[in-house]
Amino acid sequence: MTERRTGIIRAALFVALTLAASAVGLTGTAMLTRDETPRNLPITASITASISGSGSSAQKGAMDAWRADFHGLHPDLRVDYNANGSGAGIRDFVTGVTAFAGSDVAMRPGEQLLADRRCRSRAVHLPMVVGPIALPTTPAPPTTSPPISRRRAAGRTSRPGSSPSPGRA
Repeated sequence: MTERRTGIIRAALFVALTLAASAVGLTGTAMLTRDETPRNLPITASITASISGSGSSAQKGAMDAWRADFHGLHPDLRVDYNANGSGAGIRDFVTGVTAFAGSDVAMRPGEQLLADRRCRSRAVHLPMVVGPIALPTTPAPPTTSPPISRRRAAGRTSRPGSSPSPGRA
């Protein structure tokens, strides 16, 4: 994976986890890398928290990678993901079962309204995982006879503007 792609993935995860954390009341928690954490501040308590999401099974590999990277940076914060399908993920999110959903498709208008109501503002669909696209094609069937001309295929055996040969009808 390239550094640029890894950076994009981390930025997208940061946005998603920030939104998800906001949904469960962790808005006061700052997300810092280990290198950015101030060393001179006294630590009086540690924060242990977890959030959960569900949705697309096609995104499970990416989610697992993001969760592992996030856990490496913040071992006391846990992110769980249940790959139960896009529709189930959206349903879990709008009903409050999970803090975020992974989906291969945008929400339908009714789902969007429910998600907006849950978020108390516009719920945002962040395209974060791109899957491969397969374009099926049908190969040309093998031919054993020589190709026919356009005139012959159109049912014309004589030249345009000329009369048919004698004896041919």
